Amino acid sequence: MDTDRYYYIADYRVAGLFSCVNRVLNICQEFEKYNLIPLVWWGDSNCYWENGGYRGSVNVWEYYFEPLSGISLDSEPNRNKIRSINPKINPIVKDGVAPRGKDVGNLYFPNRVRGHETIQKYLRIRKEILAIAQDFCRLHFKSYTIGLHLRGPGRYHGGSSWIRKHFTLRRNVPFDLYFEYVYQELEQHSDAVIFLATDADIVKQECIREFGDRVVTINHDLSPEGNDHLKNQGGPRAAKAGEECLIDAIALSYTNYFVHATSNVSNFVCCYNRDLRDINVYEAGLKKKGIDLRKIM
Repeated sequence: MDTDRYYYIADYRVAGLFSCVNRVLNICQEFEKYNLIPLVWWGDSNCYWENGGYRGSVNVWEYYFEPLSGISLDSEPNRNKIRSINPKINPIVKDGVAPRGKDVGNLYFPNRVRGHETIQKYLRIRKEILAIAQDFCRLHFKSYTIGLHLRGPGRYHGGSSWIRKHFTLRRNVPFDLYFEYVYQELEQHSDAVIFLATDADIVKQECIREFGDRVVTINHDLSPEGNDHLKNQGGPRAAKAGEECLIDAIALSYTNYFVHATSNVSNFVCCYNRDLRDINVYEAGLKKKGIDLRKIM
């Protein structure tokens, strides 16, 4: 192996799946300039790590994705032989998949085409996971489909606590803000299906109460308030939680219209399907109040 060209990317942050994925893609994009080849290792500090591995791998990256450079890492690389990079100090790519915003570090997609190209070049989702998402979409997305990504009250990062102060809440979730844009779309597509991706059972129940049997979801094990990926590290459902998040994101990318807030998941979905029509409800809702979300985040 020409070790001078291989760089070892290890992400030791406790963060959600797409926070880590988007960061890897950003680094890959930067490496293109220098003809470097990335190798990814996610170990026991990752939220989705399980003792003994998952789907035949002990590398969390390979639970869900094929090896970035075609080289599988069955164990943590020898850092004396392969250069390493700490993503925390990696220069941020201004025009990347997930360029950072101000202060709280929300992720936006000013260039979805570039993001899409980077995903297509580097990210290969495991075939069995992709098949689960595609089979679900074929079965349930038979008419116009609205994708709704709505996190539960357990989400407290990414500026969400500050943003919630500007809107009416039920069970600490701004349901009416999301529902306003869903109803706008239903006016044009009265027979639409609503695909809900959420991490919280109270969100699922509230959406079913509002929209009835037009709501479809993938049968995930949901906690009442969500955000469990930060609590289940190393537990018996850690790896499965990451897989469910990935399946939801793929399914959202196959919808006709995407209603979402600011998040790493929504950023990935909009780059994965660069032509997907979407609305960021936080941005749109604050704009009505004369507040530019992109200037304050």
